[in-house]
Order: sequence, then structure tokens, then C-alpha cells
Amino acid sequence: MDFDTLTAKIVHEMLHAYQNASGETQWADERAALVKYRYEAANVSAHLEEAAAMEKSLSEYAPEAFSRLLALRRARADRFPCAYDYESRIEQIEGSARFVELAALAQLNTEKAALYGVPYEAESKDCRIYTNTYSARDGRKMNSGCGNKNIIMLEEQNV
Repeated sequence: MDFDTLTAKIVHEMLHAYQNASGETQWADERAALVKYRYEAANVSAHLEEAAAMEKSLSEYAPEAFSRLLALRRARADRFPCAYDYESRIEQIEGSARFVELAALAQLNTEKAALYGVPYEAESKDCRIYTNTYSARDGRKMNSGCGNKNIIMLEEQNV
């Protein structure tokens, strides 16, 4: 049995328990999504384009690449507001939990963490994991309905 990975998964679930106990409001409505969420080719294509822009932004650390990512997200949020809202809520909740899961795994076993793509520099003992571009970095809560307030918040903060 892989106790390192199991422990990291438990940390992931512990964060969900903490989010719930702390009154987190960004939970996606999974029941409503069963009825309302539509898998549309244009939305999926736009989402893939965002992923490519995010990868470029993270690998190049270029402000213009991040600006392109924000523009793509704003366009998708405007065109597919309910799907975007659902996806951003999933990313908010699961992204945070995945972050702590991988950080825990990196603390337990750097080789296993590397299998999941966690960059780790043994020299500095620095575990650098991607950040969620939907997170409100100043702690403000995001909107609870369909919309794109999360992108606007990022722009206001000059992220």
C-alpha cells in the first residue's frame, strides 16, 4: 500500500472538511449541474485554449501571456456564464485541495510528488506548485451566481 499518497489524499479531504466548517461559499451545485451544465464543443475548445495560455503564462512568467489568459477567461465567462461559473467553483474548491494534497505529498516523498508533476528543488527544499487563478488573493468571497466577477477581481488586483 502507498501510504504517502494515501496520506496526501487524506490531507486533501481534510481541507474539504475545513472549507465546509469555515463556511466556504464556493461549492458548486452538483445536482443543478446534472440538469443545467451543457458540454458544448465551443466551451470545451475555449477551455483548452485557456489551459494552453495558462501553461505558457506559468512557463514564461510573461505579463502579456497572463493578460491573454485573463482575456480568454473573460470571453468564455461572457459566452458561457453558467458553465464557466460551475467550472470555476469546481476549480476553486478542488484546486485548493489538490494544492495541499501535492504539497503534503512533496513533504512526504519528493519522488512520488514528481510523478504528479510537482516541481521540487532539493537544494532549497522549496515545493512550488501552481496557483489557482480563480482564487481571491485578498480573501474576499467571489460571487455565488453565474457570472465573471472572479476575473474582474483579478484585474482589479493587477494580477
